[in-house]
Amino acid sequence: MSAARVYVAIRNNTVIKGHPLMFSSQLSIELAINIFGVMTAYWVDYGMSFVDHSSVQFRFPLALQCLFAVCTLVGILFLPESPRWVSCSPLPPHSFLTTL
Repeated sequence: MSAARVYVAIRNNTVIKGHPLMFSSQLSIELAINIFGVMTAYWVDYGMSFVDHSSVQFRFPLALQCLFAVCTLVGILFLPESPRWVSCSPLPPHSFLTTL
């Protein structure tokens, strides 16, 4: 979870300089998404408590977690590289300017 905050801080520093409110709003959105995930987990757990003893009671929550994990992995493919990674990579110097 801390890697996401570092990524947001690095990208925000390079894209929007001098706007601390934008950084705090992005962290607030991340926190709201985390709270929504915990709330969803509690409601799924509550809903599965009414299912009679069957394999659905533990398979459905696992499948739901896999669905969100796959969506996250697909979304990561569309994120730009962080400037810190680009500066440490063996790419030509002009490639750093394309990420800003």
